[in-house]
Amino acid sequence: MGDSNKIGRYCSPLKMMPISAAEYLARTGQKRGVREHNQRMRAVTQAQHAYIEHIIHAAADRVAGRIALGLPVDPLTVWNDFDAPTGITFQTAQRELPKWRELSEYMKLQIGAVCTLGAEGHSFTARLNPKLESSWEAHGYDFYELIKRNIAKQFRESGINDVGIAYVVEGKTKKGTRSAIHLHGFFFLDHAPQTLSSVQSAIEAALQVGLCRVGPRRGRDVKIGPMYDTGLVYRKSPGRWAAYSVKNAAKPDNRLPNRRIYMNRRVVQTAKAMWGLITEAPFGQE
Repeated sequence: MGDSNKIGRYCSPLKMMPISAAEYLARTGQKRGVREHNQRMRAVTQAQHAYIEHIIHAAADRVAGRIALGLPVDPLTVWNDFDAPTGITFQTAQRELPKWRELSEYMKLQIGAVCTLGAEGHSFTARLNPKLESSWEAHGYDFYELIKRNIAKQFRESGINDVGIAYVVEGKTKKGTRSAIHLHGFFFLDHAPQTLSSVQSAIEAALQVGLCRVGPRRGRDVKIGPMYDTGLVYRKSPGRWAAYSVKNAAKPDNRLPNRRIYMNRRVVQTAKAMWGLITEAPFGQE
């Protein structure tokens, strides 16, 4: 129990921060307990994934129901108005859902991704300049922290601090093998498409992409596309993108020993407000 308390002060199971045996030993002086910690983290994520899956299904049902009744389909009302008279009910009572402070990073990222539907949202994938990656790794720098600082700096200097942005830093492929350090994320434009080029330029500058090309067949360094919902639960939805983005976040990676998921204040505040609507929580009691 002692080791769990020590590591608990360092990392809550609500955060997707897998800990290696070496990291656990260095921080607690104990060899036992790391497996239990990582299992708790994964258990919380899986349990809350079930909630978001249920909510996504309910929203998809409401889309179909509103279309069948000839009603307009707003991308957000089908998420926050489950009691409206369309003949489709939300099977989980709002009181059964976790409070905002009980949500994991993964769940908050999912809710933030949903909010992109009403805020001119875009998804993006970006790769860190390989020379910069090699330099940072040689110096033992924290990739997550430097990427976060660089992006925040470029957003500030570009005058786009009001743009909500969230991303996951990873260094593995879908199959779990080592890859270049890269990001998967999304951002809100709030119906201001002129900012799209500013966001792309800021991300490119932060990661110093385009300054070092590797091979003639190398793909684009930053790929951006609109976030949209087809109404099909398992295809082209914000939830699928958020889930894909965190596919390796629960796996130890010695290049990413600490945080992996970042959401700026705008995303967190928007997601929190959205969760309040879904759970019908009184203002200030989310």
